[in-house]
Order: sequence, then C-alpha cells, then structure tokens
Amino acid sequence: MKKFLFLFALFSLTFISMSFNLKAHADDIEIYDHLKTFETASGDNLSLDRTRNTSYYKYRANLNYSKALDIDLRGYNWGNLLFTESSRYYLFYGSMQKSPDDFRSQVPFIVRLEKDLSKYKVYFNDDVVNFGYITSLIEYPINEFIAIENISGDYYFGTYSGKYELFSFDEDLNVKSSIYVTSKECRVNIAIDTIEVETDDNDKYYFDDEFNLISDFNLEKNAVGSFTIYKDSYVNEKYTTAGTSFNTPGKYTIRDDSHTYTVNLKEKLIGIQNGHKYHEFVEYRSTGGTITLNGNVVYLNGIVSEVGEYTLKVSGLDGYESIYKFEIEPKLITEVEDGGSLLIGDLLKFTGYVRINDGDYIKDSYEIKQSGTYKLSLYKDKTSEPLETIYFSVPELTVSKRDMTWAYIILGVAIAGTTLATVLLATSYKRKKNISNNETK
Repeated sequence: MKKFLFLFALFSLTFISMSFNLKAHADDIEIYDHLKTFETASGDNLSLDRTRNTSYYKYRANLNYSKALDIDLRGYNWGNLLFTESSRYYLFYGSMQKSPDDFRSQVPFIVRLEKDLSKYKVYFNDDVVNFGYITSLIEYPINEFIAIENISGDYYFGTYSGKYELFSFDEDLNVKSSIYVTSKECRVNIAIDTIEVETDDNDKYYFDDEFNLISDFNLEKNAVGSFTIYKDSYVNEKYTTAGTSFNTPGKYTIRDDSHTYTVNLKEKLIGIQNGHKYHEFVEYRSTGGTITLNGNVVYLNGIVSEVGEYTLKVSGLDGYESIYKFEIEPKLITEVEDGGSLLIGDLLKFTGYVRINDGDYIKDSYEIKQSGTYKLSLYKDKTSEPLETIYFSVPELTVSKRDMTWAYIILGVAIAGTTLATVLLATSYKRKKNISNNETK
C-alpha cells in the first residue's frame, strides 16, 4: 500500500510538472494571422503575417512559407500596404497608425528587406532625409514606389500628388541622400552611372549616386514661369528647403553643397503678345512679378477693354523688366452689312464708340428696340472722326391673320379654363361650409 501511494504521488508530481511545462510552452507560441501575399518577379510567394502580443502588434515576413523574418514596427499597426521590388530588395510601403481606428496617428513608412530575408530596415517619417514632405498619407497618399537601379545600387522613386522624391540607399540599407523633383520622367543611365531627370519645363538634370549635380551640368539655365530647387540650398544667399518653387522673374544664384549655378527666370504671360493689335477686350495672366499698365500697378491677372495703345511692364528681381506693347482698335464685332437688316431685340457689340442716327455716343453695346432705318457710325473716341459708317434697316413685327386667329382661340380657351376652375373651387368651398354647419347643429 505504501508502495502504491508513493508511485501515485510520483506520477501526480510528474503530471503536474508536465502540465506547467506545456502551459509555459503554450504561452511562448504566437499565432500569426495572415495579412497578405505578394507574388514576386521570380514567382515566389512573399507573405506578411501579424500577431498581437500584449499591447502591440508583431509582424513576420515569410518567403514561400519556409523562411521567415520578424519585423519590429514599434507598436504600429499596418494601414494601407503596397509592395514593389528591385533585383536586390523587397519593399513594403504605405501608412501605419497606432490602432486600427486612430487615423490621426498615421505615418508613412518603408520596410526594406534583403531578398534572402537575412535583415530588414524600417524607415518612418522622421527617419528618412526629406521624407517629411509626405506629412500625412491622408493628404498626400503614396501612389507607388518604382525601383530603378544603377551600377552601384538601387534608387527608389516615390510618387505622391504629382511630386516625386528619389532615395539612394547604401549597403547597410541606410538612406545616403534624397532629392525632391517635379518631373515628367526619371531614368538611370547605367553606362555612365548617372541619374537623368527631365523636368516639367523640358529641362534635364544629371546627378551622381548621391544626387549631386554632375560637373558638366549646365551651370546657367533659363526657365519660364517658375522653377523648383531640388536640394536644400542657398537661393540668393537665403537658406531654402528642397521643393520650394519661385515665380518672380529675374536672376537667381543657387548654391547647394556641391555646386553654384544661375537660373534666369522669365515670366509666362498668357493673353497678350508684344506688338499685337486686338479688336476686342484682352484678358491676361502672368505667373509672377509686379505688373504696370501704362504706368499704373495692376493685378497679375485682369481684363483690358478700353480702346487705345498700351504698355504692359513686368518687373522682377534686381532691375528685371520685360515690356509688352499692344493696341485695342475700335471694331464693330456684330456682323452687319452696309444696306443689310437686323431684327428688333438684336444686340450690337463693338469696341470703341458708336452713334446711332447721329445721336449720343454709345459704348460697348446697343440693343435694337424699334423698327426703322438706322445710320451707325464707329469712333475711336468722342473727339475723333468716324472710322466707319453703315446703314441698315429694322422691319416692323407683323402678325398674319392665321396667327391672330390661333392667338384668340388660345386666349379664349385659357379664359374658359380659368372661369371653370373658379366655379369648381367656389362650389367645393360652399359644400364644405354647409357640411361644417350641419355638424355644428
């Protein structure tokens, strides 16, 4: 009996010990929920899984479900998730937030993985050079990252809201440098190991692998309308951050950490051509500068409608001036033939002044209100001789007997209908009143 009790106690202790060990191991096991699987260029499956550990999330990247790499995202939760790759790296990017409903905590991110999943690097909003331009992925969503390569490594070309930022990485997955561009195209010339950027104004820039302007870059360029600096620089000796645009015409001296160059900026004036003659009002718009019209300061956009000769001057930095001369000539805009005819209600439009039948001077327009014979004279101003005189007639409005008959029929039907409606309404009202009186009694 004692032997049996001893064996039972030993068995009980062993069972309890195994139970504690199993529970301890069970506590160590983390179940990862599958988030998303991306098919790589080589046909592999790159999956991203997630588990919640106490108060924060943990993530794991799996390659073909056989090789895994844990990723620490500092307690952030995935928001939108996108994927791209180059020949050397996998890249997840998008937005993250502290909790699924906390949109105010969103930050942009990049997770870069070695293709053999040996190590990774996470870039948050405050970790990447110039990454602060993506201040909020709600306001500036990242549309895509395009991986392009040169001899020495990879560059990631990120796009958002029509603006771009190019990143260069070193072998340790750190950002070496970045550049802000507003461009139509970006490509890498592998043969000479340079980055070529074609800008919106059709100019081309060439950079080395750290985004420094290459020495044979045109150190003096001409721009129209506006231009943007691509690196933090001193512009006319004032420190200016990358991505700043300028539209005041004139000469700009730009000095960054590797080059000093000059930009000669000319305004873009829309609506006015120098030396042109117009026969109606002129609407203009300038991209920048200070504008005067015949010596008077005016807005950057406006309308000139008076007949006369004009000088429009655009002033800018360091005595910059650009002058446009034009003229608005008097002209009868509405087509009227001499000896022709118009109708009552027609509107005559013109620049300058006209006199109808030698009456008062009229400006801009005149409405025909009665029949008769008209003499129209066109003048540049109230003191000049007439530039043109034409005659036209306006016939009386006539109505045929048939049209009058139909008019009387329609009028009679309308009167009869109105009378009938009035009688019906009165009858209905009287009936309702009688019913009301009977119920009262």
